[in-house]
Amino acid sequence: GCTIPGTSGRIADTSDNQSGIFTRSASNSLSGNRVSNSFNGMLLKAGSIGRGESYGKVCESAARLARYEGNTFHGNGRFGTYTLGFNYPKPTDQSILTDGHNIDKSLCSGLSDEGYERGFSASITGNTDYH
Repeated sequence: GCTIPGTSGRIADTSDNQSGIFTRSASNSLSGNRVSNSFNGMLLKAGSIGRGESYGKVCESAARLARYEGNTFHGNGRFGTYTLGFNYPKPTDQSILTDGHNIDKSLCSGLSDEGYERGFSASITGNTDYH
């Protein structure tokens, strides 16, 4: 991994959480990747409300987990597959048709108006993590 000086991401500017694959969105598909000898293999850092033109228009921690399949993370200093933040996938109205934005922010909540839990099942399959 490497650092990215001058970005607005505090973690990207330091060696705190270098990773071979770094993403802020769980809805990115990651399939068939190989990462070794980094600090973290893959780091999903969700939990904010977007950046740049998407600021306030997305609920990162509510994003559905996309296809995470067949990745290999080995020999990393810390973790292979690592998530940091509030990664609680829920069904939302985020789509390509809305430029990836959430129109109805109430769908980002963990509970429905009636008080029912709104979690969305997700899985990571065929991944191999080892030191």
